[in-house]
Amino acid sequence: MTPLRRCHLFKNIQNQTVMMRDVLLLTSLLLFAPFLFPQQNKPAQQNANPTPVEKQYDSFKNTFDKEINNNHENNPNNKKSVSGHNYQPCGLEAWITDFSVPDKENLILTLGISDPGLDSANATRQAVIRAKGMLALFCQTQIQNITDSYTNEYNGSEVLEKFTSFSKIESKKNISISGFRIYQQGFTSFGEAIVLAGIPKSAPAENNPTICTKAEYFLSEEGENDRLKMTSTYKFFVADEAGNAVDFTAHKTRKGILVNSVLNNDSLAFDYSKFRYFTETIPEIPDEELFEYSYADLNNGLWNAWFLASLRQIEMGEKYTSDLRKMGDLYSAKYQNLTREISENQLGFDLEKVFIKDNMIYLKLVKK
Repeated sequence: MTPLRRCHLFKNIQNQTVMMRDVLLLTSLLLFAPFLFPQQNKPAQQNANPTPVEKQYDSFKNTFDKEINNNHENNPNNKKSVSGHNYQPCGLEAWITDFSVPDKENLILTLGISDPGLDSANATRQAVIRAKGMLALFCQTQIQNITDSYTNEYNGSEVLEKFTSFSKIESKKNISISGFRIYQQGFTSFGEAIVLAGIPKSAPAENNPTICTKAEYFLSEEGENDRLKMTSTYKFFVADEAGNAVDFTAHKTRKGILVNSVLNNDSLAFDYSKFRYFTETIPEIPDEELFEYSYADLNNGLWNAWFLASLRQIEMGEKYTSDLRKMGDLYSAKYQNLTREISENQLGFDLEKVFIKDNMIYLKLVKK
């Protein structure tokens, strides 16, 4: 073979090699492009898949709406949460738990608490609106509840194996804004604004609604002891006379908490986990009296615990009217019996005692 033919053959081989390399490169790009250049989800597509606790909450809320004859409302959950690491315990002022104000017996009092980590102006604004909302609930609130109790029979005895409850709580009495007063205020070392606020018990009601306050509390417990599976969702919405609004939602399981907090249509990043609080004095409460208190863990912030403990106390109010139904075996083969209780009543409350012990808040309300 002449040198020219050898050169021509070498160029052909070289050209084929280049072509093969280009084909392989193009094929690789087509195959791995989704990994190399991931598509950016549109905001509406993000967080499209709800968590199990959100699915359970939505499912049981649909049942509640059907039983109570309410229209289902779709409330989007903007899951903006930022995990924090706050390990230094926070000492709380005495007025936060002893409510020491002049003429205390003639006032309806409550705390308003902001999320941690906000700027001081927004924190104070949020705390004040939340205080107004809690006062509206304490004045007079309508409580609608549906509770399902799932049981199985063992050796002739009926054993409760699952408990699911949904409560809708709404203020029904217009409070006098002219009598609203802040008696104490301050900030924690975690940046939470706290106000101690109240209104006179004898204050006349406003002619027109001034504060809209709504809350929801969903709780599901299944199993027992170390195998207990517990999930809860609690919501709080307040719109005040000045047009300000706060919205708070928490989904909680044994594994953690998912929080969505909104102030005047702005979603706030909620900084949570590992919060610790203490007070200089802790009252001695007999064990039998503790059954009259509700409690909540302070690990996820002071407002989260205060609101949850308050909801639990409100829900513990007597069910003056209730409808009991045996649901038979129409629901699941896992349980033998289902009893459904539906209740509705209106109650007012006074705050009797609050204390903090072992990073738990304990709260006792008395019915008016």
